[in-house]
Amino acid sequence: MTTPTTPPSTGASAGTVATPIVVSMTGFARVEGGNDRLAWIWEARSVNGRGLDIRTRYPQGLDAMDGIVRSAATPRFRRGTITVSLTLRRPEGATGYAVNEALLDQLVKSVLKRTPYDTVSVESLLSVRGVVEQADPSAAEMTGDDQAEIEADLGRMLETLAASRAGEGGRLGPVLGGQVSDLRAQTREAATTADMQPAHIQEKLNRALADLLGPAPGRDNAPTDGSGEGQGEGAAAPGVNPERLAQEVALLASKADVREELDRLNAHLDQAEELLASGQPVGRQLDFLCQELNREANTLCSKASTVALTRIGMAMKAGIEQFREQVQNVE
Repeated sequence: MTTPTTPPSTGASAGTVATPIVVSMTGFARVEGGNDRLAWIWEARSVNGRGLDIRTRYPQGLDAMDGIVRSAATPRFRRGTITVSLTLRRPEGATGYAVNEALLDQLVKSVLKRTPYDTVSVESLLSVRGVVEQADPSAAEMTGDDQAEIEADLGRMLETLAASRAGEGGRLGPVLGGQVSDLRAQTREAATTADMQPAHIQEKLNRALADLLGPAPGRDNAPTDGSGEGQGEGAAAPGVNPERLAQEVALLASKADVREELDRLNAHLDQAEELLASGQPVGRQLDFLCQELNREANTLCSKASTVALTRIGMAMKAGIEQFREQVQNVE
């Protein structure tokens, strides 16, 4: 029996997500089969799960089928909660009825206590709900050939489920690739904004000191003669040692330096692109990367000294959360 696998990798290199290849954990499959004695239906539903959890439902007497299903499903799937059910039926035109004798005896005894025997019709007793029911086929009615056919259809059903999950992954892949590209663009934008931070810190510190110390003695606060003696951008506040100011600016700039965070963000995004192009079950690894991306975005926001950088950091956090939600569907 051929075992379907995830699509092969296209060999995409790091830094590109042109062809993301992922498999979803969501899928559905249904296969019907039968012969002149018996009919059956295999169904499987797959949803998200932290690991591989296979749940089964069978007719009475087919408990041995549980091991067969698990042996067939385990090589095909790595993650997901998969519910597999088998229903046995009689083929069209076939009949099979069972009489609930215990219920019938109880009815007869109860009726005879109150009604003469010759006034009770068999038809009336058999028409009581639950006395006569269509019998469901059981394991006792299966032959070896029936079981072989049922197991063959199990393989077909699992292949259909794998194809369904791969198809859902094919639709999910471009979404994930687009989200990674958006995060990459935001990281580049943050790097451009971060380059302006030392100058912004110095200007902000100068304004704060000027407001605190006031104008220098004997000097107008706002000269109008065009001499340029007023405080310009980057100039030290009156009464402040320029060297000391430069030291403070350097210290604050060092604390606000986000280049390491941006480097790590780029490294994590490189890895995300590699994983998306690998064609392997990478859901858990992507989930871990989301945690690391969010950690760096939090640090970026905490270090930001400009409104622009703060906004970029917040937008990245929202994008990472959207990426994480989609990653929960990846095998």
